[in-house]
Amino acid sequence: MAMVAVNDDMLTDDVIADPYTYYGRLREEDPVHWNEKYTLWVITRHDDVVWMTRHHELFSNAVFRNDPRPAYPAIHVSDNALYDYMRQYQANQFIQFDRPAHLEMRKVVHSYFTWKRRAPLCGRHTGTPRGARGVHSVSATVSQPLCGDRGVRVSAQYCLPFGQIPTRGLQLGGVMARKLHIWVDHNVCVGNAMCESIAPQVFVLNANRQSEAVNPAGDTEEKILEAAENCPVSAIFVEDAETGERLFP
Repeated sequence: MAMVAVNDDMLTDDVIADPYTYYGRLREEDPVHWNEKYTLWVITRHDDVVWMTRHHELFSNAVFRNDPRPAYPAIHVSDNALYDYMRQYQANQFIQFDRPAHLEMRKVVHSYFTWKRRAPLCGRHTGTPRGARGVHSVSATVSQPLCGDRGVRVSAQYCLPFGQIPTRGLQLGGVMARKLHIWVDHNVCVGNAMCESIAPQVFVLNANRQSEAVNPAGDTEEKILEAAENCPVSAIFVEDAETGERLFP
């Protein structure tokens, strides 16, 4: 039986109602597909999309800035002024910028979506800084589980006096440095380089344009955790090298 050609009109009612069937077929039959109707490439295979994401010097995000073609599908002439306005509006969004401008703008956005920012919204207690090894006294009753908490809240009656806490020769009450084990899941990492911009002495991009943790002692624990938290795909893992305690995620 002859194979039926894939319809290049990606904006029909049928495709919009069920995009999974349409793009699933493209992925199976022609994962790098030239769409003649709209004169563009349609990439549907995950590995190919990741490769494109890592090679930002070859592929641009600035579609609305750089694409000279008129609107597609075609619009009525009376809508041209509105289209030009929306095109300019979209062109100024940070997702439409390439590096290095995109990375600088993304830093600002990411800082509002880390666990430190989200904690007050879900009732998480944040009285003790990450990395501190003191025991923090809180209210005697914990009424409900904490959203996303990675530690344990200890009621005041069970707190150890600081004199009983091993200090390993450091000043009592201080933050104790610890050795970290850091690794990057290369099945997930897309080479965004946010971690490299935050902790450049710890993270570098390898030959495959993916992040590597080359020097776990290259920056403070706070900076390393900040880099991990700002990874857009949560590909960075941080542990206490001595105890195996997971610090992130």
